[in-house]
This record gives sequence, structure tokens and C-alpha cells, in this order.
Amino acid sequence: MCPLSQTDVYRLDSSLIAGVGSPTVSPPAIGLFTSYPNPFNPATTITYHLNRPGHVTLGVFDVLGREVITIVDKTQNAGGYSIVWEPHQNHLAAGIYFIRLTANNQSLIRKATYLR
Repeated sequence: MCPLSQTDVYRLDSSLIAGVGSPTVSPPAIGLFTSYPNPFNPATTITYHLNRPGHVTLGVFDVLGREVITIVDKTQNAGGYSIVWEPHQNHLAAGIYFIRLTANNQSLIRKATYLR
């Protein structure tokens, strides 16, 4: 068996599909940055980027995976966005939360720690 090169593309059953040319890597369609500050009290800023327009959902989940708030649920243009999240407005307890950005068939998750 020959070693894999960067130009070889394989299926899960190990059969070669293509092996010609250089690989094409497309940039990610979305970016979610770590909220700042983190840990935080009373608020943190969530910053994200879209490389192309699309429907965006930005939600916050507790450690059990339950969505506690949906911050954004709309179509947005390409570009950078920042949103301030203040968990005390939703009467949330201090603890670890997960921020999930979903857009353009991709999802990214970042952890945020809320202190009281």
C-alpha cells in the first residue's frame, strides 16, 4: 500500500476517488470567537463573523444541553457582529454555559463562565 499524499482523496471504504491536482480548501463560512471577558460578570461580548449571508442562530445552552436563550435567529449579511449577553436579565444562575453559532450549514461552540 502506498502512503497517502495531500492530493489523494479516499472514501470510508478506502477506495481511491481522485488523486490528481492540488487540494482545494475553502475557508470556513463562519467564525465564533471566545466571548470577552471570560469568565464574566455581569456581561460578556460575543463576536462572530459570516463569510457569506445566511440564516443565523446564536443560542446559549447549559451544561445539560438545554437551550436557555436564543440571542439571534434571523438572516444576516456577510460581515462581523458583536452582541452583549447579560445572563442576569434572564435570571440565570452562575455557571458554565455553551454558546452555539449555526449558519451556512456549520456550527461552532464556545464555552463561557458566568460568575456571581
